[in-house]
Amino acid sequence: MTKNTKAAIKICIFALTILWMGFIIYNSLQSGAESGQASAGVTELVNKVLSTIGIKQTLSESFIRNMAHFTEFGVLSVLVCLN
Repeated sequence: MTKNTKAAIKICIFALTILWMGFIIYNSLQSGAESGQASAGVTELVNKVLSTIGIKQTLSESFIRNMAHFTEFGVLSVLVCLN
């Protein structure tokens, strides 16, 4: 890998990190009603997918919200480690 390629990859990862931080901040600034509505929609979608593939267990909105936070900050951690 050339020096220019490595530099371009570094810049892309840095830009993705900044964008992801912006995404987290945007989500944090949503009102409780907006956040709850989004969570309810995602919960409904996930439960429909689970039902479609034959899994009868439904997931709670609380579980979906916790997994969303875990995923947001997990992705941020990976991006920071790659920088």
